[in-house]
Amino acid sequence: MIDAEILHAETLVKQGTARSALYDAMVRNGLSAPDPRTVEVSVPKTAPFKGNPDAKVVIQEFAEFQCPYCARAEEPIRQVMAQYGADVKLVWRDLPLGMHANAELAAEAASEARRQKGNQGFWAIHDRLLANQATPGGLERAALETYARQIGLDMAAFNDALDRRVHAAEVTMDAKAARAVDIDGTPAFVVGGYLLEGAQPFTKFKRIIERVLKEGPGKPAPSKGDPGH
Repeated sequence: MIDAEILHAETLVKQGTARSALYDAMVRNGLSAPDPRTVEVSVPKTAPFKGNPDAKVVIQEFAEFQCPYCARAEEPIRQVMAQYGADVKLVWRDLPLGMHANAELAAEAASEARRQKGNQGFWAIHDRLLANQATPGGLERAALETYARQIGLDMAAFNDALDRRVHAAEVTMDAKAARAVDIDGTPAFVVGGYLLEGAQPFTKFKRIIERVLKEGPGKPAPSKGDPGH
């Protein structure tokens, strides 16, 4: 393909196209990137979030704590929050994958942290879970208890919640909401109704966020429904 485009460029120059005008000439009949898929996923009242609760753009992040790509997505998300400030609200949604043995219990640990200490507790353990996911034993039960102690959780309540799987149902509901709109990989982001899949660079988030801000409330039209929880 590269050789063919070089030949195309050389032909255009021979036909009189200025080198400074080559790019415009070569892409004149090209295709633009396709529009992202739209989905409807309601936001649960109990979901942990950061940012402005009344933000113009809601980003739902479907992710899990054992996925290396979820850890990689942290930097572009940090850039989003820094640049868009009060215009953006980030909501975490659990989507533990079957291939990751420790993902479900880690999600339940984070849910218990939020129950005890609200959003601040959730994000405190969230950061530790992602930072230590590649460490041997970093997401096993002993490590979860260490992180819980570090952020000052009630350990008796924490261990009881994990032993009895108190938060398993809400984790499962998040996963069902994702699969209802054909999201089955992590990370995946629903940005104001537009679906962005994978660990994408900041520029991809920026393009969709700017689009949502321009369109205003009520758009995009969703392709599927979700009852949420």
